[in-house]
Amino acid sequence: MMKKTIALAIFVSCASAMFFCPPAFAEEAKKDINTLLPKDTALVVGVDVYGLTHSDAYNILRDRVLKNVPDFDTFERFFTWAGLKPYAKSVKGEETKEVVEEGLAEIILVKRSLDASTDNTSALLIGVFKSSPLARITKQLPPQLKDKVTVTVTDEGGRKIYEFKGVFRQDETLYAVELKDRSVAVALTKQEALDYVGRDTAAPETATTPAEEIVNGIKAVRPGATIWGVAYITDERRKQFAASADQDETMLQFVKSVSLKMEFTRAEETTKPEQPTEPEKFKGADIAIDCAYAPSQAGDFLETALTTLRDKAVKAFDDAVIKDLFNGDTTISKSADSSMVDIRIKADKKACEGLVEQFANLLGVEKPKPAETTPAAETAPAPEEGGATPPPATPPTPAEGGTAP
Repeated sequence: MMKKTIALAIFVSCASAMFFCPPAFAEEAKKDINTLLPKDTALVVGVDVYGLTHSDAYNILRDRVLKNVPDFDTFERFFTWAGLKPYAKSVKGEETKEVVEEGLAEIILVKRSLDASTDNTSALLIGVFKSSPLARITKQLPPQLKDKVTVTVTDEGGRKIYEFKGVFRQDETLYAVELKDRSVAVALTKQEALDYVGRDTAAPETATTPAEEIVNGIKAVRPGATIWGVAYITDERRKQFAASADQDETMLQFVKSVSLKMEFTRAEETTKPEQPTEPEKFKGADIAIDCAYAPSQAGDFLETALTTLRDKAVKAFDDAVIKDLFNGDTTISKSADSSMVDIRIKADKKACEGLVEQFANLLGVEKPKPAETTPAAETAPAPEEGGATPPPATPPTPAEGGTAP
């Protein structure tokens, strides 16, 4: 269940990013999110929409997964018809640059506990919007979704709450609210959505923030990352892990926090004929995972445990490329100050293709069938130099011993 939930969250993020994608990322849209997050936040995952959709890795994901998901074209029309496809303008100055005039800049998933439950999961869609994106969605809902999605708008203390029932499951309702800058918060309960409104409108002196590990982790990994994430394990949760019968969970009793930073290489433009051909550049993803631990004596144990997990992952995959990725291009080591175990993964294009293939299998997305090719028609022999063109070959008639067509 948890694997499917994570897969669905990633798919929705990528699918949304494909259509909201702005031609350039607006730094002004990358707002401070700490005061928006619940105080008991345990996990935060962010996606830089522009960086993702303009990467080599995303091109692989789009062609292998997104384009082959049933009804994906319905979602494409939905985002386009809702008027949410952004555009850019060029600003002239010392150097010409593109900035987002309107559109989604960042998708952030938030979870309030590290367990398999989903009702405490929410999302932030942060961007630059000139008008209400939720109002446009309700007005432009395409016929394909109208048949299965019910939209209700209610008023809670002067703030509109948009309820979308049946988007993923018929018995599930998504609650969405707009924040002061028209960014959107989406939750699985009405109270969770209202809590975002309360934190968004709270006075600065009453603002609350999550644990220091979450705040510092976001500050460290969010800038420049295509995908980033921070997880914080409370002392209470660590005690639960210590009592677990699962050996893989037992090691988490020593982990205080985990941060993730993934940087994808930018998809290059087609080389013009007059330009010299450059050597093949690295195309893939640089992945950095840092595990903060305590007490200091646990470092060797944690390093060994993570190495064992890597070995299990190698055996779990049949794909030779994935095996090579974990064996040769993954390093696990303690940091110099003995408070962190660092995992570094350098996935090239071939490895990214292998990872996407595994992701597609998890989602149950079938491989596209190769296009059928029609055999080329036989050509008549060329005439001899100076001779006449021979007549086209014709099948023998029944009288000549052939068969009728």
